[in-house]
Amino acid sequence: MNNSVERQEENEQRMALRSDSSALMNIIETTARDKDFDPQRLRELLQIKREFEAEEARRDYAAAMARVQARIEPVVADAENKQTESRYARLASIVKAIAPIYTAEGFSVDFGTDEPSNEKLREAGWIRFTGECTHAAGHVKHYHADLPLDTAG
Repeated sequence: MNNSVERQEENEQRMALRSDSSALMNIIETTARDKDFDPQRLRELLQIKREFEAEEARRDYAAAMARVQARIEPVVADAENKQTESRYARLASIVKAIAPIYTAEGFSVDFGTDEPSNEKLREAGWIRFTGECTHAAGHVKHYHADLPLDTAG
């Protein structure tokens, strides 16, 4: 199936979901205006709406990620590690090659560090590298890796 047809089908599915979301919002508004208003019922309806929106965001994330992964090609190794006698792609080269692809699909990435949750790893001087992949629809995936500090170069 070509990209144009796939995009059209995804747009139609999104419109159906948004229509369902609008219907749910109408029910919530009607419930809130009722003279026999039950705050617990309203909380339940709002929770259903949040779950619905989270699922919609997750689906948008998955569809966009599939498109990104289909477009990303291997990045050329453009540097040499003399210590290991191997070649690798510099981080700047990787970012230059893939950032236009993932940002066009509504993704952003953020990286940081933290302490490992495991006490033995903290005592051994390990560090936790963290990453977040956020989609414009609101879904976020969190990643981490606990690694020893590289002191060899």
